[in-house]
Amino acid sequence: MESLSFALSREEIMGHLEAATAQHWQAAQSLGVRMNGRPTKYRPEFALFAYSLLTDFRTIATISYVAAMLGVSRSTLYLWLQTHDDFKFGVECGKALQECWLATCLLHGHPNARGILFVLKNLHGWQEVGRQLPRADLAKEMREREKVGEEQRLRAVVV
Repeated sequence: MESLSFALSREEIMGHLEAATAQHWQAAQSLGVRMNGRPTKYRPEFALFAYSLLTDFRTIATISYVAAMLGVSRSTLYLWLQTHDDFKFGVECGKALQECWLATCLLHGHPNARGILFVLKNLHGWQEVGRQLPRADLAKEMREREKVGEEQRLRAVVV
């Protein structure tokens, strides 16, 4: 009787391992699992923590401040905003409430109105909309219309 040999060559073993690894990678990617890199530090309670930081009106928290309190970089925080809907909701609600509180302070004559306006411009994108000078082409068009209007008035008087 002949004995069976289960010994595989090194090349055969490596081929099997590579095929199995490739198959595992494809399966993980199809499930949306990250196979490389460090596991995320994100936890669901971070959403409520970020909200509470942004709505604690003893300080005016920024995104950088929230990132520092969570012990991560701003880029990590922005990544979490893109990948975790609950975190995005907490930060957006916190920023909205912060903006409303600052605007209310501004409307009720807070003693540091300039400081509040500065914060609203820098953190919430507010802009001052004042009287703007007309563009050069617009001014030229307005002068031409005035000239046409004067000519029509003169014709009406002569007739």
